Amino acid sequence: MFLDKYSSQNQEVWNKFCHEVNGDLELGKHTLYGRISYSQGPWELVLDTHFRAIPEPTEYTRVRAPFQNYDGFTCEIYNSSFSSEIGKLFGMQDVEIGYDYFDDEFIIKANDEARVWLLLKIYEVRRLIKRHSNIHLRVNSSKRFLSSVHPEGNDEIYLEIKEIITDANELRAINQLMLLLLNNLCKFDSVCTKNK
Repeated sequence: MFLDKYSSQNQEVWNKFCHEVNGDLELGKHTLYGRISYSQGPWELVLDTHFRAIPEPTEYTRVRAPFQNYDGFTCEIYNSSFSSEIGKLFGMQDVEIGYDYFDDEFIIKANDEARVWLLLKIYEVRRLIKRHSNIHLRVNSSKRFLSSVHPEGNDEIYLEIKEIITDANELRAINQLMLLLLNNLCKFDSVCTKNK
């Protein structure tokens, strides 16, 4: 089912994005269009696709970036219609940030309410999250989410979208969102250097 959705036209979109970010494309890594590893400023990111069979067959586009989590900040954001057990980690509480649409449409969990508010008060961050109703975003600390391509001991920002993205502008948008998150987390010391 997953590989049935492959198309050479969509592969060209991923190849073009890889070229734009001066990335390395690895094919044959159990992902539909390969795995793109690339650097943006001090950050190392990995873009790929992922298939999960449980609880139902679902395809995802995901981006991951490692970081050194100096203060143990964690947060998780996903659409309120997302039928999942995600977001029930110990030490995380439901947060409302004061933007009605966002509070109504998204579940926000964090271990530091003030910090997640600082992150989400940025209009462009909210706009890019709202662009995908099926987004799941996590700032991990200690507990890794699913598998990771990053070295053991590193935390990561993990973003997945419940669809295979084959539009160049959407790939650019999720890259922009990841960079905004990383750069703004750095401003309040959760993330300040790239992992090596």
